[in-house]
Amino acid sequence: MSPPGSGGSLAGVVIVHFGDFVPTMACVDAVQRDGSRCSRRVVIVDNGANLVASSVAGAQVVPLPENLGFGAGANAGVLALGPNTWDAIVVLNDDVEVADGYLDAAVAALSRPGVALAGGPLYLD
Repeated sequence: MSPPGSGGSLAGVVIVHFGDFVPTMACVDAVQRDGSRCSRRVVIVDNGANLVASSVAGAQVVPLPENLGFGAGANAGVLALGPNTWDAIVVLNDDVEVADGYLDAAVAALSRPGVALAGGPLYLD
């Protein structure tokens, strides 16, 4: 999936889902609305296999038969992204809504020499 005006950078986005569908869809919508210039591919890891894959447009759903936890879900999502040349791999819990420009900021942070991990501020409602 690539947003309008996509640039040359490529971000893989893994969303680890469990339980309620509503926050997961808000998370996916925020990633898709992000006006970042980078192209992105979204993978949702369904811990417990309760999502209907066809109901999530623009994302690949990876069902897991049971809740294996966030770490194992993140690993399954990164594996599902495949061996691409990613400028950034972003792993999100399903209740996170990224701000506009987040993906470009992640790509920029990770392009700096010696940087392998980046995080942003967290704002609670």
